[in-house]
Amino acid sequence: MHQHSGLRRYARVIGAAAGAGVVASALTAVTIPAAFAALPDPTVTNQGNPAVADALNGTAASPEGGAYSVGYEVVPAGDYLTNRAILITKSNADGSLDTTWGTGGRKTLDLVSSFHESLPTATGGAKEVATGVTVDNQGRLLIVGQVEGAQADAETAVDTDVFVARVHPNGNLDASFGGGGWTRISLSDGYASGGATLGVSDAAGYDVHLRPNRKIVIPAAIGTDTDSTRTARDAAAVQLTAGGKLDASFGDGGVASIPTPQGDNLRRGLLDDDGSFFVTAYANVGSNNQPFISKFTPSGEPDESWGDDGLATTYPGGNGGFAEAYGMRKGADGNYTVTGYGYRGGRTGDEALNSVDAIIFSLKPDGSLNRDWADRGFLAYHVGENGNSSGDRHRDHVLLPDGRIVGIGGTGGAPTGQPARGDAIITVTNADGTPGEVKVVDFGGTDDQVWGVTTVGDGYTVIASGWGNGDSNVISIDLSPVASETSLSLGSSSAAYGAANTATIGLSVDGAAAAGSVDVTVDGEALETVAVSDSGEATVDLPRTLAVGSHEVEATFAGGEGVAASSASATVEVTKAATGTTVKLPKQVKSSKKATATIKVTADGVPAGVSATGKVTVKSGSKTLATANLKASDKGTVKVKLPKLAVKTHTVRVTYAGNANLKKSSGKAKLKVVK
Repeated sequence: MHQHSGLRRYARVIGAAAGAGVVASALTAVTIPAAFAALPDPTVTNQGNPAVADALNGTAASPEGGAYSVGYEVVPAGDYLTNRAILITKSNADGSLDTTWGTGGRKTLDLVSSFHESLPTATGGAKEVATGVTVDNQGRLLIVGQVEGAQADAETAVDTDVFVARVHPNGNLDASFGGGGWTRISLSDGYASGGATLGVSDAAGYDVHLRPNRKIVIPAAIGTDTDSTRTARDAAAVQLTAGGKLDASFGDGGVASIPTPQGDNLRRGLLDDDGSFFVTAYANVGSNNQPFISKFTPSGEPDESWGDDGLATTYPGGNGGFAEAYGMRKGADGNYTVTGYGYRGGRTGDEALNSVDAIIFSLKPDGSLNRDWADRGFLAYHVGENGNSSGDRHRDHVLLPDGRIVGIGGTGGAPTGQPARGDAIITVTNADGTPGEVKVVDFGGTDDQVWGVTTVGDGYTVIASGWGNGDSNVISIDLSPVASETSLSLGSSSAAYGAANTATIGLSVDGAAAAGSVDVTVDGEALETVAVSDSGEATVDLPRTLAVGSHEVEATFAGGEGVAASSASATVEVTKAATGTTVKLPKQVKSSKKATATIKVTADGVPAGVSATGKVTVKSGSKTLATANLKASDKGTVKVKLPKLAVKTHTVRVTYAGNANLKKSSGKAKLKVVK
């Protein structure tokens, strides 16, 4: 069924100083207008089987424009309390089940259904779960997760192994992959050193990645082992051939790891453009958790350019902070955003009573904290008011085409005097770390979470999958940039050369007046970047030196994170400016002498420093007495020596021929010639 979630728009963003807080509203005054225009309501689809418990952990876009999600569904398991099978669902872009696929949009694959554990537990058979998924160029699904140990060996059957399965587009296992469609990856036997007690089993990460050569690389964790000195779990990268076998050319027999003294809590991976591979994890160091992010070369060696010999770790919130790393993405600027949860050090007052916050931090290409991003490299979202004890967690994130960061996860806790709750959350952050809105989505349970996320279509529709109230749930939200509108009106659509003229720029976002920067060009050449005020209007002076003719004036708003671009244009017709021509002659001149005519041409309204240029002709009757060319350096005035003239009074007419921008004009004067 479809339903709109009950949304509670409350987000407190941890501010610049430790202990400071500022409420993030739906519309925040920033340079880019309406960058935080109110987000649309997401659509929530309950994809669960009402008869049993099920959950979703990973999501990937499907070639048809929707998404696949993977997790588990509980099925009967004999004497054991539960048996889990892999659950795959297929969604349309709006999150609804694609009922043409599988059985009503759902498919289960029970990889291990018979159990022979020598140490059965209350959760016998409950280890099988899919955690991540991707789709190859043939439409096949590659699914990663965890599964019970090999059941033929009763001593180790209780262990958990990693699996990678390949599934045809119809939902059936691809028998040509691995052994019957899936590969078991056992990195340890899961016992403590010496084999006396059950130790730590292998674990799968929450995603799977495909190289261009079709090799498969996944994040995994190596458990403890009877015959080794490994006493804690280590994060690792595991690479398989296209056929599903461990790739001996990668790392050590297909496995690459940077061992640490701590117990690594594995989370996700990132395949970079250059073929290097990151594994995100966290570990407890001293009294607080901190990120442990490994980077491996394409061949599976620790990348020494990253952190300390391939391992980067930091307290992104400073001393006394706490951070766990989950999702990792590479931005257009070459830096990496990491989502997880934690808090900044130095919390005081009500803020110190908070549990953890959903965090994002930024790392440079060398693994160091990018302090130019957000607040010294760190941003935290706290749901509700400080002191409410809520635990807010990011589980992953995606980057939208306009650079916005969409985080997904959950919030939960039991504030004093209130019942326990757990809701899914969606956060939207600008690329520079400017905080945006938080959507809180209630699936109806007390443990609601979303773990998997992808974008579909043009990259602005976000689909996230998770669980709540015992059922798998999928969220779809369209985060397409809101519309902007730019207008442009001219003070005059026709103006003489040199006359003052203006263009008035209007800007609105989502139908409301907005402030922002608008670029104004004339005939494609930059004129000015106009700062539009909160009124939504600004005025710019057009150049008074525009040549005679038609000119296109264009105003362009480049848009921003969450706001679409827009532009407007208008044509101004520049006509020739009027001129005036005068001639100054002596009162009289002897016939034996040559008179000098001083000619001055003025242009109406032209800018300072602009003077008439062009040809000047001097006549008496029909006879041309002299010509001259006005140059810019003449500043509109030229002296012309006339020829000797006959005795009489002459009417001397001077004509200025004009030029490309100035009209022609003429003037006259009398000259008396005596003996």
